[in-house]
Amino acid sequence: MGSPRILVVSSPRGLARAIPNVFAALAAGGAELTFAEEAPAGVEAGSVDLPLDHTRSESGAVALLRRVSDLVRFLGPEFADVYWPRRRTALRALVAAGHPDAEALAARADDWRLPPEVHARVSSMLAELEHRLPPDEALTRALSEAAVDAVLLVSRCSLGGAERDVLKVTRALGLPSVLLVWSWDNLSSKALLVEHPDHVLVWNDTQVDEAQRLHGIARDRVHALGAPGFDPFFAEVEALGPKKDDGRATIVYLGSSTNISRHEPEAFGLWLEAVRAAPDPAVRDARVVVRPYPGTGAWKRWHPPDDERLTVDRGKKLEAHGLAAALRQADVVVALNTSGELEAAIAGRPVVTFRGGELAPGQEGSVHFEYLLEERGGFVVDSLDLAEHVANLARVLDGGYDQARLRMFVERFVRPCGLERPVAPIVAQRILELAGRSAHAA
Repeated sequence: MGSPRILVVSSPRGLARAIPNVFAALAAGGAELTFAEEAPAGVEAGSVDLPLDHTRSESGAVALLRRVSDLVRFLGPEFADVYWPRRRTALRALVAAGHPDAEALAARADDWRLPPEVHARVSSMLAELEHRLPPDEALTRALSEAAVDAVLLVSRCSLGGAERDVLKVTRALGLPSVLLVWSWDNLSSKALLVEHPDHVLVWNDTQVDEAQRLHGIARDRVHALGAPGFDPFFAEVEALGPKKDDGRATIVYLGSSTNISRHEPEAFGLWLEAVRAAPDPAVRDARVVVRPYPGTGAWKRWHPPDDERLTVDRGKKLEAHGLAAALRQADVVVALNTSGELEAAIAGRPVVTFRGGELAPGQEGSVHFEYLLEERGGFVVDSLDLAEHVANLARVLDGGYDQARLRMFVERFVRPCGLERPVAPIVAQRILELAGRSAHAA
C-alpha cells in the first residue's frame, strides 16, 4: 500500500498557502503533495501547472450561465431577507449580459424575488444545464498527467471560481475529491456548489446544515472538524498571556472587508463621536485602538481624527501575532461583521456590534451576521442604534457579559472536536483517510 498522492487546488489561488499547518500534518502522515500553485512556505511538495485561469468560469456564454445561476440562488425563499449577496450577484450577471446600466439596476435588487415554485424550477433547469457542460479539455489533460490519487480543493465557494470545473474533471477521471471550506460565510454568501465533491470538510454543525439545506449535499459526506486556520491564533493567545490592567478601559475596533462596507471609515467616525459623547466616563474616556481591515481602499485614504486617546494599528492579513497582541489589550471589541470577532472570542474578549445601515450593506444583509449574535446562540451583543450601543459598551465594561458563553461558542463553532485540540491534525487525518482509500485500492 503506497502513500496517497494528493493534488491541492485552491480557489481563489493562493488560499491554500494560508494553512501550512494542514499540509505539514498531511506530509507528516505520509501524503505525497502536489500543488497547483506555489507550495506553502516550509512544505516540501511538487507542483503542476493547471490551466485554472483559462477555464470557462469568466468567459462568454458559460460565464453568463454561471452568473445567472449565482443570482437565482439568492432570489429564493431561503434568502428572502438577505439582500447583499443579491446585489453582488445581480451586478455580476448584468455585467456579463452587457447591460449598459448594470450598477444602477443591481442597486435596486434588494426586493427581487421568485415565487418558491418558480425558483425551484429555474434552479433545477440551471443546474441541469451546468451538469451537461462537459469537463474542460485542457484541465482534464493536465490533471490526468499529474498522476495523483485524490484532489483536495481548498475553497471559498468563490463567485467565478474554479470549483465547478475542477470537480467536473475529478468526476470524469474517477478521482476522489475533498473540498475544505475556508471560512464561516462561504456556504451562505457565495456560489452554489452545483457540482458536489465526494466529501466536504466544514467547521461546525451550522455549516453541516448549510451544506445539506442550501447546497443539497448528503449529510454523510459532510464532516464538521473545526477551523484549522485559527490554530496559530490559539497558540499566540496562549503565548501572550493575560491582559495587563492599568485601570483604564481599552476598546478595540476591528474593521470589516469591503464586502461588508465600502464606507467604513465614515461609519467609524459616527461611532467614535457617539463614544466620546457617552454618558458613562468609562466609555467616554476609553482608549480606542482601530485596526482597519488589511488592504481595504477606503481605510487607506482615511485620515484619523485628532484624538490623543485614539491609536491606529494597521495589521497584516492572516498575521496571528499582531491581532493577538491587539486583542490582548482590549477590554471590549467592536466590529460590524468580520471573522476578527471570532478571534476576539478565542481571546476571551466580549464583542459589541452596532448596525451600520447603508454604510455597511453587507452586515445585516448577510446570513452569517446573525450566527454570532446572542439571540441566535452566539456571543456578540447587538445594538440597533448608537445610543443603545454605548449603553451596551458601558454594561460590558462593567463586567456585564458571560465569559463561559464565549468559551462555549468557540468550542461549538471553531473547535467542535475539543477546545484544547488543534484542528489541523484532525483535518489532515480525515483527508488521509478519504484519499488513502483510493491509493490503497490501487
